[in-house]
Amino acid sequence: MAEEETSLQELEVRLKQQELKFKELEVQAKERELASSKWLNPVVIGLFSAALVLLGNVIVTTINSNNTRALERARTQSTIILEAIKTNGDTNAACKNLIFFASLGLIEDTNHTITGACPGDMQGIPSVSVGPPDLLSGTVFYPVVVQTVDDKGAPVPDVNVEGNLVPSTPPASNSGWLGERS
Repeated sequence: MAEEETSLQELEVRLKQQELKFKELEVQAKERELASSKWLNPVVIGLFSAALVLLGNVIVTTINSNNTRALERARTQSTIILEAIKTNGDTNAACKNLIFFASLGLIEDTNHTITGACPGDMQGIPSVSVGPPDLLSGTVFYPVVVQTVDDKGAPVPDVNVEGNLVPSTPPASNSGWLGERS
């Protein structure tokens, strides 16, 4: 019987050793699983995806902001150029205006197209053309070109013409004034 008890105890010891080996293998398997699953964890994947989306949004916003700024600068330059060339056909005044605005940096002339197209040294302050009449103020200004000619229709040089085409007071009735009808 002692032999049976010894073999029973040996069997128990072997079972416990086997159980211990299985537990060690289980622990090693869990350690491997934990080590590999840190990056496969849904929370980590979600955070990584959110960071990528945020980075993409920052890049797209920056590009859009730069493009919008460049577009607005181009629109502003176009408006300045259009206003600068409104000189009632006076190309010298238009060139002077364009060179003035280019020298201030308000319009870009990187290829020197403005300075190349305008003759000589065009320095000075810009000039503006006469705009449309201001019907609300009661006074209308129109550009008047006067050329004095002799009996044969030839221009007479060095003649100055002065005149006041603006009435000192508007007519008593508004009918007929500035094309208004009562």
